[in-house]
Amino acid sequence: TVEEARKIDVQKMNSITREKYEIRLIVWETRDVPLVDGDNVDIFVRVIFDPTGWSADEVEKKTDVHHSSTTGWGSFNWRFKFEIEVPCDFPRIKFAIHD
Repeated sequence: TVEEARKIDVQKMNSITREKYEIRLIVWETRDVPLVDGDNVDIFVRVIFDPTGWSADEVEKKTDVHHSSTTGWGSFNWRFKFEIEVPCDFPRIKFAIHD
């Protein structure tokens, strides 16, 4: 009831503390990549991490190149590490495979 609520002392709300974390992504392999150079393709993976939703804060990283794949399969052992503070508004991760 309202009377019971009035008996409870008013308390100040604590602000949300931001905490730092690390996102780790591993690219092991790619499969079925189209052979755009005719009979082979040179494959690399690009990752764009946007921790805030503002393109000015984007971080871009790339793997090395898997040369002359004739099957569209690429072999990697590539680790990406990105820092993020939470809570955050609109984080995004984009993956792209390139020749």
